[in-house]
Amino acid sequence: MQAYAATHAGIDPKGKDIYYYTDVGNYNTIYEYNDQKLRYRQYASLYPDNEVYFWAWDSDASRKKFDGLRYDSQQLLHLASFALGGLIVNRIVSMIDVIALTKDRLEIPVSDVQTLLIPQRNALTLSLSIGFK
Repeated sequence: MQAYAATHAGIDPKGKDIYYYTDVGNYNTIYEYNDQKLRYRQYASLYPDNEVYFWAWDSDASRKKFDGLRYDSQQLLHLASFALGGLIVNRIVSMIDVIALTKDRLEIPVSDVQTLLIPQRNALTLSLSIGFK
């Protein structure tokens, strides 16, 4: 999408956000965009007339194709987010299911291990106690 706009509209894709690409897809030139923003007195939305923000489509068909690519790209990004969320939820539900199905099958330990540190005057004694059931 960005390469297509760079080729057919002459944009510089570095540091641009999705709002810039939306504007590029909706207007043939930066001048059309800025003129409309001036008519509606939306001065904060104007792009500076320089090479960093400049665009001029080589044809209306190219602009429309780019806008379609941009829209499809956004839709696929949303779809990927939902798919990732679904995979995470599936994993959590599977873990809960496994825990619920195997909680009665867990092995009971056959031994009981206890440790005790006993401080002495010049030493430390470790006491290990293992009880079998």
